[in-house]
Amino acid sequence: MKKTLSCILSFLPTAMILLGMITLIIITGLQSSGFDTGVFVTILQVLALLVEMAGCLTGFVLMIIYIVKTIKNKNLTVGMKIIWCALLFYLSVFLFSILPVYWFVVLRKEQA
Repeated sequence: MKKTLSCILSFLPTAMILLGMITLIIITGLQSSGFDTGVFVTILQVLALLVEMAGCLTGFVLMIIYIVKTIKNKNLTVGMKIIWCALLFYLSVFLFSILPVYWFVVLRKEQA
């Protein structure tokens, strides 16, 4: 169960941010086409922004946790630790897409 949960957690920030972005793009398209939007659409916009913010917060927390796990991992060499820490830090800008890669390459083998 722990392995499945950590896998889902690695994909969660990217999925949440993309879901919020797609929702906001659709709403913006509806509003610019002259479609009458009411209170429901405004509430949906706020919820989409909250989902994106939660995805960013989850991603930042996971990035920090994964960097700490990388530093404490005794199976990785010093060079690999430096590379993974740099990748986790710098590539988290791109919708936290490095988190599933890190899980697949490092954590999946560690938890097996």
